Amino acid sequence: MDDILDYTADASVLGKPAGSDLKDGQVTIPVLHAQEALKGTEAYAEFTELISQIASGEDKLSEVISYISSTKAIAKSQATAALYVERAKQALSPLNDSEYKTALLDLADFVLSRSH
Repeated sequence: MDDILDYTADASVLGKPAGSDLKDGQVTIPVLHAQEALKGTEAYAEFTELISQIASGEDKLSEVISYISSTKAIAKSQATAALYVERAKQALSPLNDSEYKTALLDLADFVLSRSH
């Protein structure tokens, strides 16, 4: 969810500037989903160039966020996160019920609902 929040959360709530992962050269799940959606289109080259420009220090974040929004990459990223949370919870199913197991299950649910 941190990857998603980097493009959707208010910087004052998140505690870091929007797009800081991308500015630091980290290509995250929303960017990958957007690239996948744009593959084979003219927009793919422009999107890829914008990513390179950000890595070089240029302020192109609003354009990247527009592409991410238009490709529904945020929704796809949320679905990806939900899939991994469900897999994590299933991996805990063989464990005996305990306060520790409950804490881990609660933590997995919190990951999907966090806003900062």
